[in-house]
Amino acid sequence: MLDNDSQRYPEKKLFAAISQGDEAAFTELFRRYDKRCYFFALKMIRDPVLAEELTQEIFIKIWENREALHTVNNPEAYLLTTAANHALNQIKKNLSEQRMLKLLAVYPRENFTNDTDQLLFLHD
Repeated sequence: MLDNDSQRYPEKKLFAAISQGDEAAFTELFRRYDKRCYFFALKMIRDPVLAEELTQEIFIKIWENREALHTVNNPEAYLLTTAANHALNQIKKNLSEQRMLKLLAVYPRENFTNDTDQLLFLHD
């Protein structure tokens, strides 16, 4: 993590610089907040690998949508809100997958007359 002496961009100007395509500002944002986002996500989902993936997705999303960042005044709040939303989406996805696995355990393959029936069931 960068200390205050090595921070090139003031907090409130960081996203404005990124919105202009400033890669150095993005690198600084990543260095300032990657660990904070990671531990925030880890606390919510309790899976180090998924927390790492979510952290990467957050920063990818920020770069891909950088043009809209010029209105953000509080990068930390924005990042943590984004991390929370990504983590909640992952939790929902995991719950959905767990429910599907339970259903598949209750309805083994023999209960389906053909693959079309199975595909329709899985789709529903």
